[in-house]
Amino acid sequence: MPVKRILAVENNELVLSFLEAGLLTAGYYVDTATNGREALEKIDRGAYDVIISDVRMPELDGLALCRALGERQSDALRRVVLLTGSGSISDHEAFLNEVGVLALAKPVGLEHLRSVVGHMAGISQEDAAASECG
Repeated sequence: MPVKRILAVENNELVLSFLEAGLLTAGYYVDTATNGREALEKIDRGAYDVIISDVRMPELDGLALCRALGERQSDALRRVVLLTGSGSISDHEAFLNEVGVLALAKPVGLEHLRSVVGHMAGISQEDAAASECG
């Protein structure tokens, strides 16, 4: 099975390291960006199976990133997971419902994140467990 490509977008270095390490050990190829503008540049240069983005970031936040992705690639939003630590997901509920993006509240557990990413990338739980073991 080909390695799935993940783009993690987060301006907090500690959280970005957590995402990168947690997904690398699950067998994914992980690329990183520290804001939405940098993420768009990377997306323009290559395809990603899943994009995980913080909501609040400098330069271009996660909501603006989603809007830009929707304008550029009509099917891109189905591959996006937003992470929010800004109170609650309900703060952004109208937008999330409008664009159909999945959101997870921080702090998110590593196993839950891996499960969500695996589902979005089309990887079964058995395949995910096998890639961690071997």
